[in-house]
Amino acid sequence: MDAPVTADVPRYPAAAPAGELGPEALMAVLPEGELASDYQWLSLHAWSPAATVSQLDGAMVVGFTDYHDTSSRFYGFCGGHDPSAIARRLLHDAERVGWPAELRLVPEGTACRLGDEFEVVEDRDNFDYLYDTHQVVELPGSAHHMNRKQRNGFMRRHGAHHEVAVLPPARADWESLVRLTERWADLAADQDAAVDEIKALIRCAETLSLHSDGHRAFVTQLAVDGKVVGFDISEVVGRDWALDHFRHTDHSVLGAHVVLRAAAAAHLVERGVRTWNAEQDLGVPGLRIRKERDRPSRLLRKYQVRLRTSSS
Repeated sequence: MDAPVTADVPRYPAAAPAGELGPEALMAVLPEGELASDYQWLSLHAWSPAATVSQLDGAMVVGFTDYHDTSSRFYGFCGGHDPSAIARRLLHDAERVGWPAELRLVPEGTACRLGDEFEVVEDRDNFDYLYDTHQVVELPGSAHHMNRKQRNGFMRRHGAHHEVAVLPPARADWESLVRLTERWADLAADQDAAVDEIKALIRCAETLSLHSDGHRAFVTQLAVDGKVVGFDISEVVGRDWALDHFRHTDHSVLGAHVVLRAAAAAHLVERGVRTWNAEQDLGVPGLRIRKERDRPSRLLRKYQVRLRTSSS
């Protein structure tokens, strides 16, 4: 039986849990061209289903739960006809309910429109990594030398024994995907983050099984000798951009990461997608290193916003 779905996003201060909102409801209030991962439907369902969503004067307002500590709550928003007025109201209401007197995860397109009364501080741990899909496929230039080396090594070792499948979510081998993620989690330095990743992956699988928008999401599976050694879950969100929600490979299969990314990116190129958002690193050192080694074309900045004090 499908989970209940709220037809419309309520007007602030009313709000609906993200987990009860369908994709069309969220897309109707998300400002056009907004690429920040935190405000997208599947990201919210996987990582923050208890977050609340509202619309306010052309903005999408989210009462987030912290990615590291779900007991911590804060407001974030994107878009709006008058971002300064929206920020003032949200900061006032946050203080009234005992939340931090700051807004977080405010994307660059909104932050740059705020007035001088606000202190706007970069939040590096939550910058999104944006990749050019053509470059992921082609691996051009000296910046991708190591990636090309790993890809070529994989093809020498496994060229005749590997298989790539691009599948709708209903046909994915979810049991193998979860098992592969659990093996990755066993070796992760940050065990709390690893457990959160497994829980989010399972919520993602459950969400995709309950909704009929599966044509926008797809799963790329990489197998060697019939065994799944890597997977990627991506979603075409806008006209020419996509979100990369999850990706894991068997660390013992060298080069699998590069080959998997290229296969998923090639499918995106076929669908007219140029920009691939791989979300943030949340300050996890190993994750930051991996995302930087993949050579992003740029970082999408996000900010913390506070009212200036008389001394600042």
